[in-house]
Amino acid sequence: MRVVLCDEHTALAESLAHVLAARGEQIVALLRDPRDVAAVVSEQPVDVCLIGATMTNADDLAACCAQSVVVLLADELDALARLRAVQAGVRAIASKRQPLSDLLRLLDRVASGERAPDMVAPGDGASYESQHRTEGQRLAAYLSPRERQVLCALVSGRDTVALARSLGMSANTARSHVQSVLTKLGAHSRLAAVRVAVRHSMVDPRTGDWLVPGLQANQRTS
Repeated sequence: MRVVLCDEHTALAESLAHVLAARGEQIVALLRDPRDVAAVVSEQPVDVCLIGATMTNADDLAACCAQSVVVLLADELDALARLRAVQAGVRAIASKRQPLSDLLRLLDRVASGERAPDMVAPGDGASYESQHRTEGQRLAAYLSPRERQVLCALVSGRDTVALARSLGMSANTARSHVQSVLTKLGAHSRLAAVRVAVRHSMVDPRTGDWLVPGLQANQRTS
């Protein structure tokens, strides 16, 4: 596996490079600036790029993802940043605090072709996912099936008019449902509601599909 490492913390990047090289991976480059990653992957084949999340912007990520598999290394990454990373084409998001063995397994999985931006969540790995899934189930229980449907539409980025049209309701009814969703989620805006839905694994940010088992949303229309 040909790997590019890019992180502002040189010691971390060098440590990862040492471990990967010891198990037979080829370290193509060890960098500090994500803009240099895009230049490297455009000039030679690279299987995986490991990039520190705090260093990236959407354009840099998109340029890297167009040429190679990208895994973000994150200390913290809020729901909006995760959504933008997914939209840019990031294959997975890993925590810098997770065990090294977990990160190596993650690299093997993405290198084999898996696409899983939520495979490892920043924080405590599986326990983080379990905790936030439970919180998502608690919040989802407050929503009616129609409100869950509306929340899916919000995550998909639909405005009031598009939301109303896709769900077969008037704009006034759509606004009423949206306000009810915001109130029940404790969100002050639509964007805040989207963050809650993504953070707690209630809605898939890539597809807008409802994720909480046992609490279904009505069938969405396109």
